[in-house]
Amino acid sequence: EQIKGLEAVGMDWRTASERAWENQFQAVEKYVKTTGQPIIPMDLSTQEGKRMRLWLNRQKKADIQGKLNTYQKKKLYAIGCLEPDDHSYSQYRDSKQNWINSK
Repeated sequence: EQIKGLEAVGMDWRTASERAWENQFQAVEKYVKTTGQPIIPMDLSTQEGKRMRLWLNRQKKADIQGKLNTYQKKKLYAIGCLEPDDHSYSQYRDSKQNWINSK
């Protein structure tokens, strides 16, 4: 009952990093829905001054490194900002490095 009371007055149980991720995602989602384009201009920033394209690039890198959770991946896939084949570059890079190391 106490939990319901806290939630009723706006208690947010997410961590600060989860809230920050969600806020940044919402800004990117709004842009994509408004323009119909999942390509974010380099100079576009949120109201807080955070550059959306840099954030999105970090998300793609985190996906390649296996650091995005399923929820985050699904959200980014849903708006067209992350594709299942985003891993292709890391596979190419790894195979190239293996080839170089074998010489």
